Amino acid sequence: MRLLAVSACLFVMATALGCGGGAGSLYSVKGTLKYADGTPVPRAEVRMEPVAGGPNQLMPRGLVTNGAFAIQTGMDDGAPAGKYKITIGNVPPDASDPNKPMDPAEMDKVYVPAKYAETKTFTLEFEVKSGDNVVPDITIAKPAG
Repeated sequence: MRLLAVSACLFVMATALGCGGGAGSLYSVKGTLKYADGTPVPRAEVRMEPVAGGPNQLMPRGLVTNGAFAIQTGMDDGAPAGKYKITIGNVPPDASDPNKPMDPAEMDKVYVPAKYAETKTFTLEFEVKSGDNVVPDITIAKPAG
C-alpha cells in the first residue's frame, strides 16, 4: 500500500513538472522588418539567439510575411524571458505552407543580404520580458541586384 502511495505521489509530481527540456514560460514577441525605403520585407526569418546560451535550448524564431513576424519557440508561440541577439535570414518561398508547391522562379530570390544572418556582422539585441513584447522596427538594406 505504501508503494502505491509513493508511486501515485511521484506520478502527480512528474505530471505537474513535465518531462523537462521545455522552454518554460513563453512571452509574446512580435515585430516588423522593413527596408530602408520603408517597404516591408516580403519574406525572411527572424532568429533570436540567447545571449546566455545553454545546452538543448530551442532557438526562438519567426517567419516574416510582408514585413510582420511573430516569434515561436519550437511549435509554441512566444519566447522565454531573457536577452537575445537577433539575426535575419532568407527562407525558401512558401516555407509556411509545406503542402503548397514551390515556384521555381522564386527559389533563388534573396530578400535579405547575408550580413544580417551573422551576429558578427549584424548587432541587434532585444530583451524579452514577461508580458507582450514588441521588437522596435528592424530596418535593413535591400540586397544588391
